[in-house]
Amino acid sequence: MTLPTYPLIPILNFLSAIVCLVTYAVNARRSQNIGLICLLVWLFLGGIIQGTNAIVWAHDAINRAPVWCDISMCVFLVVRPH
Repeated sequence: MTLPTYPLIPILNFLSAIVCLVTYAVNARRSQNIGLICLLVWLFLGGIIQGTNAIVWAHDAINRAPVWCDISMCVFLVVRPH
């Protein structure tokens, strides 16, 4: 079963990751603000992981990518807000 908003969710996740990457490229050399850089990396990783997960597990919950599942879960546990 496909969600009615299926193509929208991965597109927005990848778009937010691209916006974070562009913001990082603009501000990294100029500001040297470590808090901003950490936030942008955190949001970039979250956007990439959630976008990929939305594509891989769009129609069902069959584990087609067990290695990606292990890697993304370890990173997502660090990236998610507590």
